Amino acid sequence: MTLKRPVIIAAVIAAGLSALLAGIAVNFYSTTSAKVTIADLKAFEEHWKPLNAEAVSLDAFEGKRVLVNFWGSWCPPCVKEMPMLDAFNEMYSDQVRVIGVVVDREQPAKEFLAQNAIRFPSVIADIRLTSEMLELLGGSDGVLPYSVAFSDSGNTMFTKLGPLTEQDLSILVE
Repeated sequence: MTLKRPVIIAAVIAAGLSALLAGIAVNFYSTTSAKVTIADLKAFEEHWKPLNAEAVSLDAFEGKRVLVNFWGSWCPPCVKEMPMLDAFNEMYSDQVRVIGVVVDREQPAKEFLAQNAIRFPSVIADIRLTSEMLELLGGSDGVLPYSVAFSDSGNTMFTKLGPLTEQDLSILVE
């Protein structure tokens, strides 16, 4: 009888871990039916301070797909995906535009952008506003990187918690 109890406990723990991992996997990459559109970001636009480009206007991206990527220079997965995002933005800028939203202090972010020759526009805002924007877009876990892709009509295509892959980006140019 005593052997059954540890087996039952192990089975319960395994089931709990499986449920937790499944929840994380679903949250990690999801196609969303959220009603958030690119127009919802316009309220934040006036508070953006461009770090490596002229003023960033969402109106300039009308009719294109837009990828909004929240990142920080202190975040290793963010740093790793930046060259890929920059190359993607250059290659497909006629179809898709990438906007970086910095979750960092201004000076380290500027230095990172300059040292790594990142050309897609990155903006910074007050941390309170950045947190509101993240929450609006479903990234309220505080985990970076976090990306939201919008269709050419401005509707949310998908969100991604964690680093993007080339496969993720290919969805934007299909």
